[in-house]
Amino acid sequence: MVGNGRRHTRTYSLYNQIEKVKKAKMKKLLFAVPMLAAVFFSCSKKDDAAPAVSGVYVLTEGNFSETDSSAIAFYNASTQTVDWNYYKTVNGTKLGNGANDLKQYGGKMYCTVSGKDTATLSDSYVLVIDVATCKLLSKISFASGTRAYQPRFVAFNGNKAYVSCYNGMVCRIDTSSLQIDATVQTDGVLEGIAASGNKLYVANSDNYTLPSTNNSSVSVIDIATFKKTGQISVGFSPIKVAAGSGFVFVASAGNYDDIAASVSVISSATDVVAKTIDANISWFTAGADAVYATGYDGTGSFIKSYNVTTGEGTSFITDGTTPSNIYAATVNPSNGDVYVANAGYAAGKDLVYVFSSAGKLKFQFATSKAPQNCVFLNL
Repeated sequence: MVGNGRRHTRTYSLYNQIEKVKKAKMKKLLFAVPMLAAVFFSCSKKDDAAPAVSGVYVLTEGNFSETDSSAIAFYNASTQTVDWNYYKTVNGTKLGNGANDLKQYGGKMYCTVSGKDTATLSDSYVLVIDVATCKLLSKISFASGTRAYQPRFVAFNGNKAYVSCYNGMVCRIDTSSLQIDATVQTDGVLEGIAASGNKLYVANSDNYTLPSTNNSSVSVIDIATFKKTGQISVGFSPIKVAAGSGFVFVASAGNYDDIAASVSVISSATDVVAKTIDANISWFTAGADAVYATGYDGTGSFIKSYNVTTGEGTSFITDGTTPSNIYAATVNPSNGDVYVANAGYAAGKDLVYVFSSAGKLKFQFATSKAPQNCVFLNL
């Protein structure tokens, strides 16, 4: 969520992030290591006839200082037009405050809505949305008693969705009944979550409104028993978690001052940190042939691609296009196109750039504030 003041290391305004990175003189990304080749998915042959993309849903976080500014936009590929608030157009109601994650699983999209720092019970929920129509299927409350759980990120395994929450819980949603059927407490303030094999990995992060001494670790949860089985030390304030090919990547934000950002590479076989990389990464996304990382260095924002076979890292954009504030990226699994979200802090100025897998700009479209994850509607 883009905001005007410090909320959480993950949800600073992009302006504040860049300025603090410059002041701290963060080191440039040092990510071109052979280790990376084994971390994410191995290369796979692409289908000769990839399904055509008829539309793209884009989660826009909005501005934290505004009420109900989060939205789901929709880019119509046939008309090349964008409805910046498509979810409201279809359902007649706003998305809410503090939407943080949007992911597809089967024919459904799951959108986490956290609310603001002092979220009320009604501000905290997960929306389950039909991918084909964008119609709301279920609004799952993430609150009980007097406490809002504040859901953050979602991961999937089998017929379950797993949601990390600020109150330290991971909530398990049955993807058929669309109800929470179990919870587990990690004793942290949670951010990113990923599934690898039969385990979940969830980041215990730093949050100034919800103080916790457990702010530099990843909790391990056994999926079969849905119990916490371990904890792995990583950098200060881990925010993003991604998994693939037997490894788990954890991006830690540091404190934008005297504790540097870093990336921890964890072996999911041993639950031991195999490698720590000095890098200020804010987003991971994986394609069939490359891993894409976005982040900040002393000169501004960047996106780099890493070949999963050779581990070689290069600047992803090859045609001179220069997005000014790269925030996130999503790979379209049907054709390998990379959708790079650029945040300009104002409706109509925030853009999604669509690049081929070769890093050449194909087209772009405007969204409302702070675009991030994309979900693709294929014919």
